Amino acid sequence: MKNILLVVDVQNGFINSYTENTKNKIVKLLETNIFDIVIATKFKNNEGSNFEKILKWNKLKNEKEQEIVKDIEKYLDFIIEKDGYSGYTNDMINILKSINNNLSDKVYILGFDTDGCVLATAVDLFEDGIRPIILADYCASTGGDEYSNAGIKVLQRLIGKNNIVLNKNITKNFIENLK
Repeated sequence: MKNILLVVDVQNGFINSYTENTKNKIVKLLETNIFDIVIATKFKNNEGSNFEKILKWNKLKNEKEQEIVKDIEKYLDFIIEKDGYSGYTNDMINILKSINNNLSDKVYILGFDTDGCVLATAVDLFEDGIRPIILADYCASTGGDEYSNAGIKVLQRLIGKNNIVLNKNITKNFIENLK
């Protein structure tokens, strides 16, 4: 089985004072090339979406905001576009099946927002029988630490504390030996 990393919504429109440092940590992790496959999700806030209609949230509507952070793009094997919280789309299912001739047994996850898209994607993977492993030190929320920490707390309950990696040096040896 290949070690797969899922980079959730690390896009220009999600970079702010709460996420900037985490973005830099993600770039440094990607520079180590310890993952066999790196997949990114790319959120697009389509015209008339519930984000716009119900939440009155109009960000990530233009190409500049939707672009994946430049320093991350070169490490990506696949990009999956999405218009909702979860990145676990039919496109992702097909990619995961093509990588391992079956759905993967585990996927490492990091990115933005811990309390939204990371959480939704992890739960959907879990419910389809794939073990989501959250690299919590590489997750953040545009709403700040309070929201990111809340997302981690909920994920601990929904997918299990043993699937949340906190305060670890992520190395090739670490990911290959994580049971």
